[in-house]
Amino acid sequence: MTLPFDALETWAAEVLTAAGASERGAALTAQACVRANRMGLDSHGVVYLETYVRRLRSGVVDGRGEPEVVEALPTLALIDGHFALGAQVGTFAMEWCCEHAEANGIAAAVTKDSSHFGAASFYSERAARRGCIGMVFSNADPGLAPEGALSAVLGTNPIAVAAPPVDGVLPSLDMAASVVAQGRVTLAAKRGEAIPPDWALGRDGRPTTDPVEALGNTMLPAAGYKGFGLAFVIDVLTGCFGGGLVSPELVEERGAAQLFIALKVGAVSNQRSYERRLRELVAAVHDAPRAEWAPPFLVPGEREARTAYDRGPAMDLDEATLTLLRAIGEECGVPFPVSAAG
Repeated sequence: MTLPFDALETWAAEVLTAAGASERGAALTAQACVRANRMGLDSHGVVYLETYVRRLRSGVVDGRGEPEVVEALPTLALIDGHFALGAQVGTFAMEWCCEHAEANGIAAAVTKDSSHFGAASFYSERAARRGCIGMVFSNADPGLAPEGALSAVLGTNPIAVAAPPVDGVLPSLDMAASVVAQGRVTLAAKRGEAIPPDWALGRDGRPTTDPVEALGNTMLPAAGYKGFGLAFVIDVLTGCFGGGLVSPELVEERGAAQLFIALKVGAVSNQRSYERRLRELVAAVHDAPRAEWAPPFLVPGEREARTAYDRGPAMDLDEATLTLLRAIGEECGVPFPVSAAG
């Protein structure tokens, strides 16, 4: 089945509202989910509605919660998320950063008592489209440990950085500290698919291709000790710095801590210089000598942008995803759309 993204987003917002979310929280969360699907980040797409609905109904997430600035300096804020939907907290925080970076060149906001906010690039790219370099860090439930571990130690703790586009290229890095996002393992488990052996550890502490075994233990860090170190310092930047929770304390990401930073392009060097240097940097990557068998080199964000172009205005839904979404709609009293496109 093929469904227009706009229809999918409208339906997702209605589902979240029915599950107890405020209209703004539901709209932003639906937008974040569908945007992830557009970009090919399907593990953070509409399949995550199942988790959001469950957390809203159980009270893990407060659907009526509103983020609030509780401490503010000219370029730094502490935001209490009041356990609201993460997309609502993250959008509020990054908008605060962009507004204050306009006057000061840089601004940062650290949040506490937030929740899962989807793909981190949803927020960094909001800043990029406002003329800022956006940086986002978040901690998460324990889900990462070195080989040999019999339980997870730290979160897979994502980082995202995006910069204003030049010539249609919007540089955008979005990565977890693990080899891949844990959501990709969850998605593989739902689909009954195997995973590569370098993604995760089974319950015996050894690499596994079984996503169910992986979910019973831990993801592996990207680049070994480097990824583990990255996860650790992200907890320092978020939970420790903001006085919130750190990864080992999180359950269902209730109370997640995040850091948002906006750097105004042109604040210390003019806009033309930025554009010229970025254009030259992108060209250096695209034009780098490569072997005949090697695919073209891309800058971060180009693969996702091409996926969004290829997917166009609608999404193809496989049978497993369609079954899941129909079940969610039935549970919430919001029937899944039946009309197909194309």
